[in-house]
Amino acid sequence: PAQGGGGGAGRGGGERCRVGVVARPTKSLRRVAGDLEKIQTFCHERGIEVCPSSIYDELLTRDAVLSRVQVLFAAEGVSLFVLFYAGHGREGSGDWILSDADVGFEDVLTLWRSSRHFAAAGPAAGPAAGRAAAARLLVVSDACHSG
Repeated sequence: PAQGGGGGAGRGGGERCRVGVVARPTKSLRRVAGDLEKIQTFCHERGIEVCPSSIYDELLTRDAVLSRVQVLFAAEGVSLFVLFYAGHGREGSGDWILSDADVGFEDVLTLWRSSRHFAAAGPAAGPAAGRAAAARLLVVSDACHSG
């Protein structure tokens, strides 16, 4: 298990960060491969764990993305989860355009809210009621119309 070093993986150097990478390259997005390589190199150089369920697939489906996100969230002892998507985004919503159906931010949040990391703090917990102990989620969407 990789520990976040002083290079930004977490405050105090003791936090564990896990990154999941999901990408759907297309003919018009061939540079996605280079972007993903840079992200993986950045993570590895800093001792940040890249989830083995990360995927780079032109035929990426909704079910494949959601199952990979669940695997990302299943890790224990992680204080920061980063989900990185590279591909096309839907105009008007920024949803991730996949080969069979879209995945929206709400889909990811639903999985996050059902994970034990979100439940650890409790959805009704206030700022002082254990929130600091709960894991955090950062979603990076490198897609058109993502925000």
